[in-house]
Amino acid sequence: MNDTPIVKPVKGKRTPSLGPVAVMAAPKPDIKLLIPALGLTQVEPRSLFTGNLYAGGDGQGGVSLTGPFLGAPHAAMLMETLASRGVRQFVFAGWCGSVAEGVTIGDIVIPIGGIVDEGTSPHYGVAAGGVSRPSVTVLDGLRRVLGEESAGFHEGLVWTTDGAFRETPEKVVHFRNRQALAVEMEMSCLFSVAAYLGVDVAGVLVVSDELFSMTWNPGFRSKAFKEGRVRVACIVEKLCRVLTDG
Repeated sequence: MNDTPIVKPVKGKRTPSLGPVAVMAAPKPDIKLLIPALGLTQVEPRSLFTGNLYAGGDGQGGVSLTGPFLGAPHAAMLMETLASRGVRQFVFAGWCGSVAEGVTIGDIVIPIGGIVDEGTSPHYGVAAGGVSRPSVTVLDGLRRVLGEESAGFHEGLVWTTDGAFRETPEKVVHFRNRQALAVEMEMSCLFSVAAYLGVDVAGVLVVSDELFSMTWNPGFRSKAFKEGRVRVACIVEKLCRVLTDG
């Protein structure tokens, strides 16, 4: 079977070459936190699909930022596009809903694997129900930063779904029994795509809402969630420095 795609990411004459490190931030509010954190306030954003690309360094080692975006197909398109422009290491920043007691709003979750309940990973060699994994190099860098910051966090599997409104009690119990700490919409896909492309990725998530009681507890306006997002922006910035410094 010929696995070569007919349609590939297009790089035009005016498309900037990027440095080796990029941050993919799914939520729009976090873009506003990460632009100054990554030193990109003077960078003119370029349109990339339905979001923006802040090209850092133009191939000279700077960190780039892209987002917002939603869901596995969109995430895969972005990663493929950025990899075609020179990015080799990716940091994902996003939000998640807790499905495990003790993982509460504002907490930081570090995924060590994504359980595939989305439809994009099978196109990159990881079947539905399988588990895709982050890259050791970026994950170890993330652990190093968290240790230096003495930042508390939860480390474990996450459940990645396409169905934002199909997080049923039965599914919560099922994926919790598979040791998932949280549910979100991109992580397993990004792990799968990165492994397929031969690039590196890890992710850091902040808990925005809770599902473990089988009653939805949204925390989007809470102080704990806002503080957690600020912590994540700081962690991402320091991780990028670790990666760019080698």
